[in-house]
Amino acid sequence: MRKLTDNYIGQIEFFDNSTIKGWALNESSPDEPLRVRVEQGGQVVCELTPSIFRWDLKQKGYGRGYHGFMYRISPEYLDGGSYEFKFIFDESNQEISGSPVSINHLWEEDYTPFSTVDLANNTVLVLAPHADDESFACGGSLVHHAKNGDKIKIAILTDGSKGDFTGEYRKEDYILKREEEAKRASEILGVSDIEFWGNPDRDLRADEENIDRMAELLESYKPTLIYVPSPLEFHTDHRAAANIIWRSLQKSKTVCRVAFSEINTAIRVNALVDISATVEQKRKACDSYFSQLDNIPYTDFALGLNRYRALTVSSSCSYAEGFFIINSNEILKHPIEYFSKQQFFSAFTEKKENRPLVSIIVRTKDRPVLLRDTLSSIVMQSYPNVEIVLVNDGEEDLTPIVDEFKAYTEIHYIKPEDSRGRTAAGNAGIRASKGKYINFLDDDDVFYYNHVQKLADYLETTGQKVAYSDCEIAHYEWIDKEFVLKGEKELFRGGEHDLDQLYVTNYLPNMTVMFAKNLCDTVGYPDEDLEIYEDWDLFLRLSLQSDSVRVPGVTAEYRIFADHDYDFTKWRFKIYDKYKDYFKTENYEEWFLKRIDDLYEENRYLRQLLEKNVEIRKSNELELSFGDNYLVWKMRTVAKKLIPKRVVEFLRSKNIL
Repeated sequence: MRKLTDNYIGQIEFFDNSTIKGWALNESSPDEPLRVRVEQGGQVVCELTPSIFRWDLKQKGYGRGYHGFMYRISPEYLDGGSYEFKFIFDESNQEISGSPVSINHLWEEDYTPFSTVDLANNTVLVLAPHADDESFACGGSLVHHAKNGDKIKIAILTDGSKGDFTGEYRKEDYILKREEEAKRASEILGVSDIEFWGNPDRDLRADEENIDRMAELLESYKPTLIYVPSPLEFHTDHRAAANIIWRSLQKSKTVCRVAFSEINTAIRVNALVDISATVEQKRKACDSYFSQLDNIPYTDFALGLNRYRALTVSSSCSYAEGFFIINSNEILKHPIEYFSKQQFFSAFTEKKENRPLVSIIVRTKDRPVLLRDTLSSIVMQSYPNVEIVLVNDGEEDLTPIVDEFKAYTEIHYIKPEDSRGRTAAGNAGIRASKGKYINFLDDDDVFYYNHVQKLADYLETTGQKVAYSDCEIAHYEWIDKEFVLKGEKELFRGGEHDLDQLYVTNYLPNMTVMFAKNLCDTVGYPDEDLEIYEDWDLFLRLSLQSDSVRVPGVTAEYRIFADHDYDFTKWRFKIYDKYKDYFKTENYEEWFLKRIDDLYEENRYLRQLLEKNVEIRKSNELELSFGDNYLVWKMRTVAKKLIPKRVVEFLRSKNIL
């Protein structure tokens, strides 16, 4: 029965498409277990007992701090439908602050569109490398534009003279024939403005003449939407057309969107246009190219691709044209290789506005093979606004590698005159960084694709300043000039933040931690007197100024290649000496023994909580659900928490244990 003095408080702090994170407790009796119901559609889908340790809540005086919870969203609710989860105190029947949480997510939408778009109301420019590409690539969309009254211009860039595989025509006659076919097809599509540039077929080039001519056209015509084949097409003229428009936009600074199309190479698309109502006009336009259909049944292939593109929108659409659309402001800042990077995560090519810059500081020293892996993992991040600050503390010239990767993302390259060590290299990176948030990634570790997005989104959503994820540990060995995985990767599941434990040992691999750069103004930079453990020292100071929060999920790989020759014990005690005021004794062994006694007492208390919780559930004749199994696992895990094994072994080596 609820007592009059009970005061239930809690907060839903963060959620994404997999996890809902929060805390809950009875302020009047914070160490008494309580139940939280999770309801969806009026039905109870889970009952949980908050039991995850929260150092911030302990600091605020809420008992022992075991008040956090993590609800993992079942895949059945990630089908694109709308679901609302309510988190309710079982004892008081009141909702936790921040509840309900609304979810409307489909996993597949991270990779391909599940709805169509309308690209009408634009001034349209179509760049066709050959007469027929305009119909095959975007013929259905052009009919939509024409019916909407949009202004449309088609520029056919080559003379098409190499398309005569039979040799029956004189070159001049064949060029004229293809122009006549193009005019007929354009008329069917509803377009009257067409021009022929006459570049030699199969020799279209992004040279100064074509770039200048295109830039002049952009400045005079002022298109707001441009259709052009993608840079990944296998035909050389198609790729050249993409290069011409890319470089011309950089020259003219035209503000528009570019819809890269697919003709002979399927690409990952981020926009689908429903052409079900215009597919027959597209078919007729394609069929106008008799000279080409004698060689290959292009119409069948084009419409076959359009039929396939309707796969994810088939409930409302039978044919669709797919495009990968990029805003010209992105083109202005990057070379054309940028397109390839965006292809891997098309759903994430969102605007950078309101997405803070994240600086990834990479320290490297004469390991170019490893460095390429590390930089590649940053380039492939799903987060749209990242810079790399590469600090070379070695002797090798890394300019070729920098040139290779700056085509895909922004890189600031720093090469000090002489080697000053890993900590000084890290500080140089921090000073050069421009991001709101900082994350270290040394040249022997890698991020998984969602690392930056997961942590940056959490920090932005919650206002926290320090967050960390989980990682995997992998051991590698060198065989000749290649490195191979030795054994299996192991999960390194970072525990919830515990400042007591952090003072004893560093449980945070540095690549898993992201923090606000402005914290360095308060806590200072990493200590250059430390050869190692400078990250541990920094994390301690960060934790004194801001709550450090674990965001569950494996987002990185911590790679181990060989044992270092550092005297780890020496540098560990450097940290202990630096923070001796925390230990409140110069006898570390005595402090550790006291801490172990405290943990045993804490374990005894947790066991009582677990036994009491089991008795409550038995008395209510509740079945043990999946959520309860997780609770039991979690509480047993917490109950086994002790001083880290290597510290205990050290004490034993001193004959203290």
